Amino acid sequence: MNNRSIIFFALGLFCVATSSAAELPPPRTDTPSGYPVPRFVSLKYNKTNCRAGPSKSHAVRFTFFRRGAPVLVVAETHDHWRKVRDRDGDECWAHKSVLKSPSHAFSTSELDLRTRPKAGANARGRIAADVLVKVEASKNGWNRVTAGAISGWVPSDGLWGLADSARDAAQRD
Repeated sequence: MNNRSIIFFALGLFCVATSSAAELPPPRTDTPSGYPVPRFVSLKYNKTNCRAGPSKSHAVRFTFFRRGAPVLVVAETHDHWRKVRDRDGDECWAHKSVLKSPSHAFSTSELDLRTRPKAGANARGRIAADVLVKVEASKNGWNRVTAGAISGWVPSDGLWGLADSARDAAQRD
């Protein structure tokens, strides 16, 4: 098995792209953690090793280099390992200690950053596809996000990594 590093730059202008048509299982709450699966979480550190199996004795399969990047938890073990899927559909195992509550998302296309959560609101800027944004707030299908020094509102369906988009992730993978 080959090791592969995935690098997410601050403005998301570069990413490794593959596609997968994997389907998500129906949501479950009878999980070891009690949290629903699938669900989004974010990477806690700038360097996160992700393994081929649920223990440190398994080889490192991927190394993620972007704190905050969202991943989708698709399975759990009783000893605190999470099987995660990145937005390209690749899966590996990460210990819960390297994951945190979701805080960021990726733009799925070019998006205008609006002054208010409304399609007709003035645009204060624009972000490209594949930009990692910090999610500040959510309201009626819109999210206030920050990308670098600029903030604004974008529609939820333009982002990958939010709780609302967990059910849609397989269709975009």
